[in-house]
Amino acid sequence: MSIEAATKLSVQSGQSLKNILEYVQMVNDQVQSIATASEQQSAASEEINRSVELVATISQETAQAMEQAS
Repeated sequence: MSIEAATKLSVQSGQSLKNILEYVQMVNDQVQSIATASEQQSAASEEINRSVELVATISQETAQAMEQAS
């Protein structure tokens, strides 16, 4: 193999590694975005659960009050 061919292969390898690093960074960014969205969904689900529990409590209290009133 000539020095010219080896140099060309070296340059191509370097470019390939650069491309791989860029793709890895893109994937890392996407995974981070997914993790952030997951945390936000979890927080929203917890808030919904608290609201449903509050509605259930109010409904029970209203039913008890109606029983006592009748």
